[in-house]
Amino acid sequence: MTTISTPRAIAYSTAMIFLSTLGTGYFLGLFGPAITAEFDTDQTTIGMIFAISTLAAVVPMFYLGGLVDRISLRAYTVILFSIFSLASATIAAAPGLIVFAVGVLFVRLLGDWLFTHAALTASVRLLGSRRKRLAGLPAIGYALGPSLLPGLAVLLLAQLGWRQIWLLIALSVALVVIPLFLWLLAPEQRVHANVDGAREPAKRLVIDRRVLPFLPVLMCVPLIFSGVLFHQAVWLGERGNGAAWIGWGMGLYAVAQTSAMLMSGFLVERWTSVRVVGFHAVPAAIGMTIAALGPVEINILAYFLGGGFSTGLYFACTPHLLADLYGNERLGAARSAVQCVTLVCSAASTVAIGLWVDLGQGIEPIFIGGVAIVVATSAIALGAFSWYRPG
Repeated sequence: MTTISTPRAIAYSTAMIFLSTLGTGYFLGLFGPAITAEFDTDQTTIGMIFAISTLAAVVPMFYLGGLVDRISLRAYTVILFSIFSLASATIAAAPGLIVFAVGVLFVRLLGDWLFTHAALTASVRLLGSRRKRLAGLPAIGYALGPSLLPGLAVLLLAQLGWRQIWLLIALSVALVVIPLFLWLLAPEQRVHANVDGAREPAKRLVIDRRVLPFLPVLMCVPLIFSGVLFHQAVWLGERGNGAAWIGWGMGLYAVAQTSAMLMSGFLVERWTSVRVVGFHAVPAAIGMTIAALGPVEINILAYFLGGGFSTGLYFACTPHLLADLYGNERLGAARSAVQCVTLVCSAASTVAIGLWVDLGQGIEPIFIGGVAIVVATSAIALGAFSWYRPG
């Protein structure tokens, strides 16, 4: 197991979450018009590339996610940044859509998922007994990254082409970011760990009775909100002036997500990870209820607020639950296995809700069905509290 000082642990997780913005769909989407123009394609094709990259990331996510249990955090971080830098350079030099898609796959895999995976795993593991009080602090990265990096990219797009920007990202990661993280993790020490336990196959997580009661509720938010958020411009546009509230809603979503992550440590310490995970999707259910029944101004903001709060609790509290269920030594493998299921749910949600919208159906039945799913899965998870109580 790895150990470093508390300030360095918090700085590491915060910085990794901050840099994860580089792999998000909305950051990559900034370059969409320029990319479609150069490759003479359309937004549908680019969207398909993003969807396929999500599904294709499952296998490498399963392996690379568990690797954090078997090597030092410093080596793991260098591997992640090295692959990300190479993927960014691949995007910059892509002669066609196939090579571009490969670059997008690994930028998404590393940036959006594994950077966050490393950050959240480290924040729980490195802080030891202090993890429940302090593990929410790296959520500041979720506020800083989306606030600064997309705006910087827009400014650079006015001066440089999209290829030059991705080349700049590749060089910056290789020449600046990696040395900085090597310095940050320089005092890292490895202490005795149960290596055999750490190398136990993570696939047991899917069938292990310890996690099965919690898996449905953990999948609620990605299953429902991934597709709803992706297609929000369509269903909000059908609600009169609803589309005008997207900007405010996304800002509220980010604030709610960050606030939930900052509060997560206190909530887990006060009520245990099982209870918090069992209730974590309830704010989303409340938001969906108001979205389905309330007036436009209220329902849209409630939808973003509830979804953001539940998403924040999902990200922050899942590592606590898995650490309580499996111990710190298997935390990386356990979280990567859950994340693989999440990726499949996200992709399925995007496709299914897209088909629903294309059929001309309203979004209200999706919200009502989502509330029913949250109620049922939360009850299952909370029922597990009767036979397992994390320490």
